[in-house]
Amino acid sequence: MRVFFMLLVGLAACHDSKKPSPPPPVPTKPSPPKTAAGKAAVRVVGDARGVVVAGAYLRDQGVVRGQGPGLEDVLDILSDLDALPTVDNLKPAAYVHTRDAKLADETATMDFDGTVAHVVLIYFQPGAPHTTPDPDPSHNTKGSIGLTDTTTHVQPGARMTLTIPASGDSTWTREDLNFAVPN
Repeated sequence: MRVFFMLLVGLAACHDSKKPSPPPPVPTKPSPPKTAAGKAAVRVVGDARGVVVAGAYLRDQGVVRGQGPGLEDVLDILSDLDALPTVDNLKPAAYVHTRDAKLADETATMDFDGTVAHVVLIYFQPGAPHTTPDPDPSHNTKGSIGLTDTTTHVQPGARMTLTIPASGDSTWTREDLNFAVPN
């Protein structure tokens, strides 16, 4: 009985209940390879290694099951691990992320269903629309960008979707679209 009591006292001394458990460490990518002159080689933003590492980390944190970090933290992790996509000449962090109700359809989002998680980023691009706006929006039940519509303007953009499967590597996919952006 005395030995059992001493074991309990020893275990209690080892456990400090006042300190919260630390969060799991964020993985880091290996340092970029060195050139023959010993200088660091240029690292490509949004390279496949960063996406794979970030996807594996987020999957381990539970985003596929709806657990783990929220959207703000996911965006920070993607940025920290250089896993944001490269879209033409735009900066990786140039995606739309705002609380403005007018841009609710274009802001960054995250969804999950237990087997896969998606992080969707919209990048507005300069220049002309990708396709000609539809002059007859009557056949489109969601609405369309009409040529006579004065409350919105056509903004070309790229929808970048990070797919994080329950197993396997994560990847970015791109879809070029036109967006009806409020004036």
